[in-house]
Amino acid sequence: FIQDRKVDSKNLVPQLKAITKSTPQAKIYVRGDQRIHYGAVMQLMSQLQAAGFQHVGLVASHVNAKKS
Repeated sequence: FIQDRKVDSKNLVPQLKAITKSTPQAKIYVRGDQRIHYGAVMQLMSQLQAAGFQHVGLVASHVNAKKS
């Protein structure tokens, strides 16, 4: 996804480059939920860095722990 729009994985980098006008300083934030494997997130982040994006970050959301 880019924002709320589903994007095929093979089109992700080209679309991000178009959106950012191929600016290496653009900040790219990766967000995942519990359904995605950690390795897939790391692979995506590596792919983005290899494509020239210098500022790739991971967004984490706060999860409230249940008290028993």
